[in-house]
Amino acid sequence: MIKWIVYTSSPGLRFAGFQAAFTKGKRTRNPGERCLDDATRGRVLQQVNEDGVDTVMLPLNFSNYHWCCVVVKVEKKRIYYYDPLNQAQYTNAANAVATSLEMD
Repeated sequence: MIKWIVYTSSPGLRFAGFQAAFTKGKRTRNPGERCLDDATRGRVLQQVNEDGVDTVMLPLNFSNYHWCCVVVKVEKKRIYYYDPLNQAQYTNAANAVATSLEMD
C-alpha cells in the first residue's frame, strides 16, 4: 500500500523497503562488512537505474526504537541521511549503510 501511494503521488520517487539497522562502535566495525542485506541493496540499485527515478528512500529501523532515513538523489549522485536525533551512533550506522550503497 505504501509503495502504491508513493508511486502515484510522486512518479520519480521510489520506496526501497524497510531496513533493520544496528549501532556499533567505530572500533568494532569490520571495514569489509556490509550493513545492508543484498536483496535490499539490489532493489535500491535497480530503482536507481530505472528511467525517470529521481529519489529512492530507504527507511532504517534501529531495534524498533528509532527511525532514520537514507535518501538517494539520483540526478545529483548524492546520498543523504535524515535523523531527528542526529546522534553519532545512528549517524555512524547510516553512514555504513550509505557506503554499502555506493556503486562498485
